[in-house]
Amino acid sequence: MKLERRLRSVLVVLSLLVVLVAAIWVLGFLVLPRMALGLVGLTLLVVVAHRLLRRRLPAHTVIELDLEGGVVEYVPAHPIGRALASGKPVLRDVVEALGRAASDDRVDALVVRLGNGSVGLAQAQELRDAVKAFRNGGKTAYAFAETFGEGRAATVGYYLAAAFDEIHLQPIGELYLTGLVGRTPFLRRALDKLSIIPDFDHRREYKAAKYLLTEDHYVEPHREAAEAVLESQFSQIVRGIAEDRGLTEDRVRELIDAAPLLPGETVEAGLVDALSYRDQVYERAKGEKGRLLFLDRYLKRVGRLHSKGTPVALIYGVGAINRGKPGFDPLSRTSSMGADAVAAA
Repeated sequence: MKLERRLRSVLVVLSLLVVLVAAIWVLGFLVLPRMALGLVGLTLLVVVAHRLLRRRLPAHTVIELDLEGGVVEYVPAHPIGRALASGKPVLRDVVEALGRAASDDRVDALVVRLGNGSVGLAQAQELRDAVKAFRNGGKTAYAFAETFGEGRAATVGYYLAAAFDEIHLQPIGELYLTGLVGRTPFLRRALDKLSIIPDFDHRREYKAAKYLLTEDHYVEPHREAAEAVLESQFSQIVRGIAEDRGLTEDRVRELIDAAPLLPGETVEAGLVDALSYRDQVYERAKGEKGRLLFLDRYLKRVGRLHSKGTPVALIYGVGAINRGKPGFDPLSRTSSMGADAVAAA
């Protein structure tokens, strides 16, 4: 801490010297050419000191991450998509930062704000693995939520929270651990009103895309496939929560059937460790010596996890597959991958 203050003081003094010398240089450049060389050298010295100070990481760092707004797989090239993704953490950045922090002696803990962020199941799985790897490095991970769900299902969000050492819920929050739901829009009746008769074929009965237009309800193969996917996902979530919270799978299913749960019920059921406000959680995570640092700033200071070795290309293919160039739909906020762009990459 004292060393950092001294470095900052030295940097301020050097910066003032640069300004002073620059003023002299402007007035007497033709008369004092050596002064120009001195200015260049001093400027380089300030730049080097600034870079060293930026890369320095204080001891007892506590990494802070806000997932309240969700996480993105990547930032689209489309300007609207880029604007909508602005400010949201990128999944790969989070995973790499936690990977670096797991073996970084200067990092003590992680505190993450969760709740209503739209984190997908695949994203939650990857984040859970990263959090557990962080904990295996001897670190402590704290999860905080003002509320899980706020009137809508937050099963996947809580599944992510269960991977942390401690889960803290605001004293007036609730837990909407209400399971999973699958929705399928059928357009057949709308087409009938327009006197349109859909005529499609498909490869075997489990290729269900055509049912959206040709049927007004679930036919048995379509229902069987949809239920199989949901049950597989639900079983994985139940198993993960049971293992993380020291409960049986049957007990977790009972709690899901009983949800939504009030604050006191969440603690009594063993799903939440404490009812705490945000400042209380952060104080607990920091302790007496801890200093908060946002995850993106930590990653900039320490660099990515894999910076050496044989390069491997990472090509993002997100969304529906189309011919031509990739696209972005502002209304649905979904991307599509264009065959030309993916092939060129």
